[in-house]
Amino acid sequence: MATSPAHPAPSGAVIRDRLAGALHGAMRDRDRAAVRALRGALAALGNAEAVEVPAVSGPTRTEPARSPAASAHVAASSVGLGSTEVARRTLDDATVRAVVLAEADEHERAAATYDAAGHGGRAAELRAQGVLLRDIALGRPV
Repeated sequence: MATSPAHPAPSGAVIRDRLAGALHGAMRDRDRAAVRALRGALAALGNAEAVEVPAVSGPTRTEPARSPAASAHVAASSVGLGSTEVARRTLDDATVRAVVLAEADEHERAAATYDAAGHGGRAAELRAQGVLLRDIALGRPV
């Protein structure tokens, strides 16, 4: 990762804060392209925090749910506040930065595809979105 002494690599929390702040500003300015890129990056971070769902075989028609916490009214359900909640994965700073940089790279690859197809306007928009995300991830001014 190339950061200069003037712009050290920000922490994951700072990157999230910068994404959220930039999203707020883009929404206020009605910058639809920036809003799309920023929402996409925040969604990618949310997806990266998701935990794997264990493979569980549920009850069949002939075998009702036998769990003591199961509802008598809804098959294969769970009873109790928060009974189906699970803690999200915590991402370290490097992972947060990598996810946002991967989003920026994806925008740049898509821009190249649009350029090849003769859609220069859309390609320029995608490149600008990639630059925005890269600048946020690397701690550069936006």
